Amino acid sequence: MERYRRRAPGRPRQTGGRRKETDTAIAAYQQQRAQIDASQLSTPLQAALAAIEKRVVDLPTLRQTVYSQVDETLGVQIMDAYRGFRSDLSAVLRLLIDATTNDVVVRKLGVLPKLMLAGKAITDVGGMIFYYHQLRAEKSSRKFSPSEALSMVNGANLSEIYWQDVIALSQGDQRSHLVAIHDSQEWQGAVELIRVHGQAALGDKEPPIPSEKE
Repeated sequence: MERYRRRAPGRPRQTGGRRKETDTAIAAYQQQRAQIDASQLSTPLQAALAAIEKRVVDLPTLRQTVYSQVDETLGVQIMDAYRGFRSDLSAVLRLLIDATTNDVVVRKLGVLPKLMLAGKAITDVGGMIFYYHQLRAEKSSRKFSPSEALSMVNGANLSEIYWQDVIALSQGDQRSHLVAIHDSQEWQGAVELIRVHGQAALGDKEPPIPSEKE
């Protein structure tokens, strides 16, 4: 799922690989969805899938809102929309687990919500890194509150807890693949970056890496 990051006024928009990955995933979903007889699905599952399809229809408008914003006034609305999309996806997974009677499928599906929660814990606070740099670069009087700073550290720690469950519920090649992702420099670097920014924000110190304007 693509992520929204606040963009400073006048900064060029970045479309990048995240949007392409999302579009590819949506196309694959729609292809599989077309092969399913919706009448055989439970009413809650049909409603959950309809909510996702509504999100997909509204996604181009949401993206245009992101690209055309000139200040922070729409930031909360945009973040809520992306988080709502993620929440709807998580709701479907729970219903799929309830609907299956195959123990192997249940175990494999059980990994996905945990994996999504691990990613959500990071992405929910990851955008605060950019915001912290923006405030420092603009020499704003706005300071992170202790709860905001600690939320970054707690988000990183919570993600690691979810990862423990993900690895514990996995087996075979899938487990090896997930362990490699978790232990990768990219993932561990992201977690540590959030932690140290949270600690810096808690002490109202300079960011641990230079800001773009520096």
